[in-house]
Amino acid sequence: MGVAYREFLVQTIGNGRRGSADLVAYFFLKTFNLLRNTGRLTLVATKTVSEGDTREVGLDQLMDDGAHICAVTSAYQWPGKAAVIVTIVSISKNRPAKYLIDNTEVAYIDSSLSNGSSMIRERRKLKSNANICCIGSYLQGVGFYIERDLAAEILNSNPNYHDVIKPLVRGDDIINVWGAEFPFYGINFGGRSEAEAKKYPAAYDIALRAVKPERQRGKDKKLSEFWWRYKRPTLELYKAATKFSKVLVHGFTSKYVAFRFVRADSIFVAPLVVFLSDSFAFFGLVQSVTHKCWVENVSSMGNTLRYTPTDCFETFPFPSNFEDLYSVGKEYYELRESIMMSRRIGLTDLYNAIHDSKDISIDILALRELECRLDRSVLPLYGLNDLVLEHGFYETKHGYRFTISEKARLEILRCLSELNRQRYEEDVTQLHQVSAKALSTVKRARRTKNASSVILSDLFDGDNA
Repeated sequence: MGVAYREFLVQTIGNGRRGSADLVAYFFLKTFNLLRNTGRLTLVATKTVSEGDTREVGLDQLMDDGAHICAVTSAYQWPGKAAVIVTIVSISKNRPAKYLIDNTEVAYIDSSLSNGSSMIRERRKLKSNANICCIGSYLQGVGFYIERDLAAEILNSNPNYHDVIKPLVRGDDIINVWGAEFPFYGINFGGRSEAEAKKYPAAYDIALRAVKPERQRGKDKKLSEFWWRYKRPTLELYKAATKFSKVLVHGFTSKYVAFRFVRADSIFVAPLVVFLSDSFAFFGLVQSVTHKCWVENVSSMGNTLRYTPTDCFETFPFPSNFEDLYSVGKEYYELRESIMMSRRIGLTDLYNAIHDSKDISIDILALRELECRLDRSVLPLYGLNDLVLEHGFYETKHGYRFTISEKARLEILRCLSELNRQRYEEDVTQLHQVSAKALSTVKRARRTKNASSVILSDLFDGDNA
């Protein structure tokens, strides 16, 4: 699809609303416009129709125009050979007699295809969350990977190689590996020229053999020319990470919301999500049920979560001060790591045990109790002191989980949504004030310039008299 056709869709069907929306958004818009007043449409899509730019261009606009999402099948296994989970969405122009999510009647269905209040769909990016969270590097070549033993041999032979050979972290490593040692190291020449890369001959020779041939077989001329560099090197990320000894990471896709610390000098392989923080207080907040509610409400595909920085993090309203979470966050993290080490399991298997009501092992019971304490510790930071979370085992759209009650979940979402709205309005007001100040400065400069021109003109006129 070319640029011209995309522009045609934006202008003629998308009402000028821009964004990197999937094509399915325009199918929804066009089909809805073809409906008669009593009509109803049903389309098959993926869960991305309710996320990010695709949601804003498609379902958000439809609901602004009075559409009602009357029925949703949230995770339907496609009957063909492809292992695809689809979402079936029914929309009408008139208010339906009832709203159904997975054949269960609910009070309302919003554009995130959940049963929350319609205000929950309005998530705006917040200025205060900028430059904290981002996706790692797109390497475009597994030839950059080095086995641990070979990496250790090279590093021991010459410490200078620490400049370009570093621990390599992938999303799968975060959720499946216990302990701090992951399977691979990697080569990262950053923005170095080829001549500079050659100063590390052992690493350069590996890349020459394993990366260059693959790059030259491809059609991307830039990748072929600069074959020793990553496709997307994220140089600013690595520069910022040097200020920390460790940083927090999360898999782009995972079964559970589960954050983990890794060495800050690692190579972060996209689509791994990286957070520039080494604080246990920060960890405690994002690992708590408050942040989980926000994430699970906006970004999932079937039982799989998609942690997209734009939807999940940049919109999340942090409390003004959460340093009091340091102790409980640290305690939770260290207990979780110790259980993983003793059981020799990764995060996914650990949380499988947490959500298994039949598992009443002493260590799992202790972690559940600590999770409850962490969740309760966050509530006062949002003024939710009186909210009763009612932790227990519930059937959710993500499966059977140890979590909070639906009533508590919706109350948390309403609180966060309102705080997101307030913070966004503050950002807009501040932006307008800055713009007005800048405009005033420009006008004063112009007046000064004009006055100077008159004075100079008078002086020159006097000289010429």
